[in-house]
Amino acid sequence: MGVGPDRRDGSSGGGLLRFRRTDARPDGALPTDARRGRERREESGDGFWRKPLRWAFLVLLAGGVALAVFGEGGWLDSRASRQELAARQAELEEQYARVMALRREVERLKTDPAAIERIAREQLGFIRPGEIVFLVPEGEAP
Repeated sequence: MGVGPDRRDGSSGGGLLRFRRTDARPDGALPTDARRGRERREESGDGFWRKPLRWAFLVLLAGGVALAVFGEGGWLDSRASRQELAARQAELEEQYARVMALRREVERLKTDPAAIERIAREQLGFIRPGEIVFLVPEGEAP
């Protein structure tokens, strides 16, 4: 039995060919060689876990996953590196803001005499001639 051409128009020549199945196997039936392979697997009881090669593969796979997560340059290591990078970038931004504030202060001291006088009075205790300074202790209230 097999598959053979069938003419649509019933004639012996010309026209379109259509193939039909002439194999008369019952549904679900397997060829004998496939049936034998299935029976051998069922009889031997060799499941997925009993084969040494599969065990070795699973051990290697588990080791690879553990290395990818916990190893040097793994997921946890890269996560810690990203957190450290974010902390360093925040610190860098703070330092940059401080540098910019100091640059503005330097520019003010170079150009503004009132800024120089304020620094001299507050930090160095300078006074103008004729001024009287009253020193009040910090811990006592008047």
